Amino acid sequence: MKTRPQTSYFMHRLLLPSFNRIIIESIDNIYYCKADDSYSRLFLECGKYHLTTYSLKDLEKPLLPYYFIRCHRSYIVNIEYVKEMDKRKNLIILSNGAEIPVSQTYRKNLVQTLVQTAIHIN
Repeated sequence: MKTRPQTSYFMHRLLLPSFNRIIIESIDNIYYCKADDSYSRLFLECGKYHLTTYSLKDLEKPLLPYYFIRCHRSYIVNIEYVKEMDKRKNLIILSNGAEIPVSQTYRKNLVQTLVQTAIHIN
């Protein structure tokens, strides 16, 4: 089962270089990341997004220990915000209503992670 790294408050923030500024964002505020050519858009809890010069591949390694998972070649999601999975449409729906595609490549790992990180009632 995944557990969050035990780090200081400051290590839960992500430094995001942009075109004309550097943004520091709390990892907990990020709903999902979407590839945008060689850049990435990080969609936030407040409804806004940041466009960063990092690629999705650059973001994947530092975010995965913080309950993020790759669900598609163009998306990384914060599993704490996953509300449901539509298996017929291959979508996950986040608590903000965003519908994120799930590819066959990442589906099995996503389902296993969701099962491992939720309480089951027998």
